[in-house]
Amino acid sequence: MKAWILKRNNELEFTEVETPTIKDDEVLLKSKVCSLTYNFVWAFSGIPVDMNKINNRDYTIFGTDGGGVVEKVGKNVSNVKVGDEIVIYSMMNNKIFGYETTNGLLGEYAVVKDTMCYPKPKHLDWKDCIISDYATNYQALSNCDYKKDDIVLVWGGSGGCGSAAIELCKKLGLNVYTITTDTHTKADLVFDRTKFDINLKSSLITLRKSMKSSKGLPTIIIDYLGKNTLDFSLKLLDKKGRIVIYGAHTGYDVSFDSRYLWLDEKKIIGSHFSNVSNYEKVLNMINDKVLEPNSTQHNITELKSVYQDLQQDKLKGRHSLVW
Repeated sequence: MKAWILKRNNELEFTEVETPTIKDDEVLLKSKVCSLTYNFVWAFSGIPVDMNKINNRDYTIFGTDGGGVVEKVGKNVSNVKVGDEIVIYSMMNNKIFGYETTNGLLGEYAVVKDTMCYPKPKHLDWKDCIISDYATNYQALSNCDYKKDDIVLVWGGSGGCGSAAIELCKKLGLNVYTITTDTHTKADLVFDRTKFDINLKSSLITLRKSMKSSKGLPTIIIDYLGKNTLDFSLKLLDKKGRIVIYGAHTGYDVSFDSRYLWLDEKKIIGSHFSNVSNYEKVLNMINDKVLEPNSTQHNITELKSVYQDLQQDKLKGRHSLVW
């Protein structure tokens, strides 16, 4: 089969490899779509974890979020059959599928557990069947025990994670702000990041003043950027507010002024992908057309060039790789 593989020398190559076999409780999926996610930046660089080295592999096939058509099923599988169109819940044996595991959706065929398989929303084109960013954000908000009167600030509202977070917050009836380089978003209040230097106290004062004169300071901040933004987020957050983190696009080695944490009784909450219940809630919202996934489509062969744009933060919105 064809696959994008990352070899031991961190070289990414589109080549022929052996088609994987399946176990009794597994499904062989003919891949149709794979989300272009920031996981690729960590995966392809081998930082902070080199998956080939830690798993003693010659190569790994990544690709976490997406779906395809059932090609073959193990003898113990009864919930799907050959020919079914499915999307996948991206946890496999308590590991992130297609990141911590191999045989992901960057291969022409992928191996998934039967429990990961959900019917594809019939009204969606394959390019839009990337939904884990919604589930990740729903999990993050749930971990914050969100309420209808919460004001949510989303960093980077023009990218994949950020745009999904804004859409989800709006559909849940939450007020949402964003700080972004692309001001064409559907947030209630948008701040153009190019006009603020977040290393300056004056920027903090200006943003707090603008927010107070609008709907108030954010009570929840979704900060998946990490190193460059966490300290500023903590100072911007309302008293007793919550910052939730599910990634660190600008670096995971962060520092912050901890006085803002204890004096104002704020919380920093970790969140990781989604539990099954929240994934199913998001999938129901999509099937009911409450959420409307839309992504820019790229051919699977374009991965290297699109990945370079991802690394350089040139991509806006959500992007999918289609077989």
